[in-house]
Amino acid sequence: MLDPPARCSTSARLGSSICRQSDLTTPWYLNWIKTIANGAPELDIDKKAVWGAVWAGMRGKWMHRKLWEWAAIAEALAERGMLQAGK
Repeated sequence: MLDPPARCSTSARLGSSICRQSDLTTPWYLNWIKTIANGAPELDIDKKAVWGAVWAGMRGKWMHRKLWEWAAIAEALAERGMLQAGK
């Protein structure tokens, strides 16, 4: 399991939205893509068979809608305390 990045000092919680270019330079997005990138090599062999190709296709493409989706979901869960053990 990946450890969530340190929380940014924003008071507004992430809500339902579409991917916007302005999101791709926010601290929460940049923190999550680093966390996701650092965790990708830790995937077991079965998960690498599926997600390895996806991740390899996005390597170096930090402005990617799918990566934004993963980061937005992770941020929303982290904001609500749902990435803690036992949740």
